[in-house]
Amino acid sequence: MLIRVGLPILAVGLLVYALVDVLGAPPHERAGLPRWAWVLIVLVPVLGPVAWIYVRTVVRHTGRLDR
Repeated sequence: MLIRVGLPILAVGLLVYALVDVLGAPPHERAGLPRWAWVLIVLVPVLGPVAWIYVRTVVRHTGRLDR
């Protein structure tokens, strides 16, 4: 039951969080990509939101994307 219901809910929640975060992010925190490109990336199930969260975290902590 958890896998059938819980994982899709988790994936949708992650997608919604990442989309809202992308739409509210200032240009210097988007690692040089335009907003529309990040929206397309985030729409890739699970990997897109994880990529956004990783990139945004690295940029916030270091000020640049070196990793």
